[in-house]
Amino acid sequence: MKLSFQLKYVRPIAFIIMTLAIYSAAELLLQKRASCDENRAEDIVKKIIGGEKIQQEEPKTKPAPQIPEKSQIQKKDPAPIEKKPVPQEKLTPQVLPPKKAEPSPGDITPKKESETAVPSIKEEGDAAETIPKEEKSVITKDRKKKSDAKGQASADEALYKSGIDFFNANLFDASIKSFDELKSKHKESPRLHSALIYSGKAYMRLGNFSKASEELLAVPAGSGEYPASLYHLAEAQIGMGKKDDAIATLYRLSTQYPQTSLADDALVHLSQIFLQEKKGHQALEAAVKIIRHYGDRETIDDAYFMIGQIYEKDPLLRDVEVSRKIYRIFIQKAENGDTYFADSPLLRRVKRELKSLEKRYFRHER
Repeated sequence: MKLSFQLKYVRPIAFIIMTLAIYSAAELLLQKRASCDENRAEDIVKKIIGGEKIQQEEPKTKPAPQIPEKSQIQKKDPAPIEKKPVPQEKLTPQVLPPKKAEPSPGDITPKKESETAVPSIKEEGDAAETIPKEEKSVITKDRKKKSDAKGQASADEALYKSGIDFFNANLFDASIKSFDELKSKHKESPRLHSALIYSGKAYMRLGNFSKASEELLAVPAGSGEYPASLYHLAEAQIGMGKKDDAIATLYRLSTQYPQTSLADDALVHLSQIFLQEKKGHQALEAAVKIIRHYGDRETIDDAYFMIGQIYEKDPLLRDVEVSRKIYRIFIQKAENGDTYFADSPLLRRVKRELKSLEKRYFRHER
């Protein structure tokens, strides 16, 4: 009796101990990895200050958290994007012009003269006389179908363009109405997913982040617009106060779609959120990734600015001397005419930040 009582409780206790051991080992591994990333980021900052050249690496695709939908690898760049989300002076969204309309399904590409000889008027008349009535009927039906398809393509294109025009004119209710009509009447339109994204952005302008989220989540993972939908979904999630979900969405975009035009923008946004949450190491790692992987993109100035902000404001990494050096490097790059620094909208702010920093902490220096 006593032995059976002991055996009854041995297994659950052993299971609990084993679970705790696995959890502890996983925690230690994650901490060690995070520590390695932090040290690497800080080493790169030291190299930047020392004037060493940073070797640019190719971004690697990593599996991302399955939040909020299933994902697939997609390499096609998104169409409707707003470049680029940056601190304060760069916060005003800019909507890029829509894609050039694709050829309508009913458009027929004419053959080259070398491929088909052009018949004379007489030959065409003779040919028409020899075509049986049944074949003439089939030809007429085919032409009618093509004409209908062309008209449908023109209709969805008109709705799409009008929706964008309304959006750019800040007439967001009218924009949503155009996109809703496109979604209801032209469910097979090649512009449907792009319309969903614009509709989501219009809802965000109206402050309806919940509805914006629904529109953006409707874009399937197999679509070429999916990376853009993730980026704007993170904006909607932040608007709803769901910062953890936004971080997961941005992380997913930057790791699963590293070759897209929005991967570096996602890293800038991540760095900003982490700095606001007083998570300096994560903010620094996100900013340094831009320097390591996207040094030839227009977000490179954002990365330098964010590093300066992190060392100025984060309670754990705070080092005003490092911050001052980063700001000076930024200004020096601008004066040297470096791409994306010379014409950076952040340049004036960097100068103000540097002046304020020196006034508060370095006023005794000659």
